[in-house]
Amino acid sequence: MFKKLIVPVGLLIVGLFAYGKFALAKKLEFIIKKIRLNFSFTQQIIEVTIGFINKTNQSALVRDLNGKLYFVDVTKKEYFIGDLTSSNINILPNAITYQTFNVNLFTIGLIGNLISLITNKKGDIRFIGKANAMNLSFPIDYTYKLN
Repeated sequence: MFKKLIVPVGLLIVGLFAYGKFALAKKLEFIIKKIRLNFSFTQQIIEVTIGFINKTNQSALVRDLNGKLYFVDVTKKEYFIGDLTSSNINILPNAITYQTFNVNLFTIGLIGNLISLITNKKGDIRFIGKANAMNLSFPIDYTYKLN
């Protein structure tokens, strides 16, 4: 009798685990909360605060977050700002978890233009990338309106 229950119970456990991952995949969202310029004589950094919205009852671990940050001017032309990468971000259940990232600006010729455009709030910041959470890959394409 006990042996007859092993397979159905095992399938139920696997099914609940798979359903939990599916629910997380449908309910995990990403937003850019804040963009801040942080410039010194030696470094030009843009601080990007990303919110990870988890609408499930289970916590999540974003193992990898990789993407590119662009400035999009009013004519919709994109300027590469820098790469954003991180790993092992714990996302709380039924909450928004914020994480701030520093993106180094390497394109010296664009720094003056970017400072002016971002300071005057003319354009958008766009993040294109992907996150790997709970062994599921989530594409991210998010635009942060500066104005």
